[in-house]
Amino acid sequence: MTSSGVLRGMPGESINDLYSSEIPLKVIKKAGYKVVFNNFDIPGVTQRFSNNKVMIQIFTIGLSKKDSTEGNN
Repeated sequence: MTSSGVLRGMPGESINDLYSSEIPLKVIKKAGYKVVFNNFDIPGVTQRFSNNKVMIQIFTIGLSKKDSTEGNN
């Protein structure tokens, strides 16, 4: 399990400018896992800080252990 840690920004500012899942996902994939779902890295979408100070924004990437017949892609 990995986390970006706390990221802070003003409402509307890009979260993608502060954090990328690219390197953690490479490490996770090399460890034998595959991405099942990813609600942070959506093609064409820039994740932005919300203007709701009460709600914490959480983005989740679901993983599954690859079976022995799958490659390391």
